[in-house]
Amino acid sequence: MQGVLMLSRVTVRDADFRRVTFDQFAPEGCTFEHCDFSNQTLDRRYQPLFSSRRQSVFRDCTFNNADLTGVRPGQARFERCTFIGSKIDAWESFTAEFIDCVFAGRLRNVRFYGRPWGAAADKLDPARTANAMTSARPTSSVPSSSTAST
Repeated sequence: MQGVLMLSRVTVRDADFRRVTFDQFAPEGCTFEHCDFSNQTLDRRYQPLFSSRRQSVFRDCTFNNADLTGVRPGQARFERCTFIGSKIDAWESFTAEFIDCVFAGRLRNVRFYGRPWGAAADKLDPARTANAMTSARPTSSVPSSSTAST
């Protein structure tokens, strides 16, 4: 699919994004439930997926074997999502939230912040003083160079 897809405050359920490409994908304040982003290479065209002005929520979504090196998690909220074998490098997760997510594989140069930090911290929608980080768990014995900051 070619073109720009813009969504605002909608819920997307059971969508398969594995073979979809857009010139730009710009959801704002959307909820994605049971969506599959596996094997995708998410580059700068997809950055608005995670960093719109209003927080987008990803619930029970799959990012397995996705290349996420071209995007940053922004202020997105991930609930029960899987990142098995995903390529994640140089993420500075200043304002993202991860609840009951599964990470398996190597995380390189990644930081998860327990409190919103940086220029976007004062502009969060919804506003908050903490980033939810419950039960995010790595499932691999592969050494990781990630750190957590609070």
